[in-house]
Amino acid sequence: MEQSSSGLPRTKPRALNYGLARARGAYVVVYDAEDRPDPRQLREAVAAFVRGVGTSRLACVQAPLVGMPEGGGWLSAQWALEYAIQFGRILPALARLGLPIALGGTSNHFNRARLIEAGGWDAWNVTEDADLGLRLARRGARVGMIAPPTLEAPPEQMGVWLAQRSRWLKGLLQTWLVLMRTLAASLREMGLAGFVDPRRGDPVGNRAWPMGPLVPAICARRTYRSVRSGRALWRFHTWPVWRQVSLRRGAGASDP
Repeated sequence: MEQSSSGLPRTKPRALNYGLARARGAYVVVYDAEDRPDPRQLREAVAAFVRGVGTSRLACVQAPLVGMPEGGGWLSAQWALEYAIQFGRILPALARLGLPIALGGTSNHFNRARLIEAGGWDAWNVTEDADLGLRLARRGARVGMIAPPTLEAPPEQMGVWLAQRSRWLKGLLQTWLVLMRTLAASLREMGLAGFVDPRRGDPVGNRAWPMGPLVPAICARRTYRSVRSGRALWRFHTWPVWRQVSLRRGAGASDP
């Protein structure tokens, strides 16, 4: 087990880059500590890369994430339903169409060389998975899907759920701003279909669901308290309330 060096930012993507610099295999995979991946998943990922040799620029395969509510609560059941739609229907369709996929935060299997070419993870982006997925698309690389799932425990408490969703929204705003810095280049590299709505590859079009209408007000209150306390931006998980407003305004049929 490696422990990353001290320094800032103290984020998951910084730790991932630390590990990537020390990896030596042809493939690398990201798991969260609490994940329960299917025992067949690693072999299936390698088989997918082998099948793709010489036929595509396959850089990553994503395993489906399956929510397994333990407490039987309504909130965790809705979270599991959202993931079932996202990883069981939307992402496989995007993969078949060759459109950009904003990766899930775990169970990502990478071709290490392609990952290094893309620059690894953005240490300052709190949705480094989504950012990396779109960055791979800009480089002409593709993301595929495999069937063996990873089981995850959904949030059972409102506070945990809200912190998670707020962080996701902040990171997706960061990712969107990066794309907009070079608008013409992003459009050219991703193609019109991939650029028009990159959030189709991520459960963010309505990511505050099932309590979307309440989230802007709740996040605004938490944002005000965070600013008053002087919290560092990279820890400011509730910042992107305006992103949530824009997502609600633009929600459509492609949203999970």
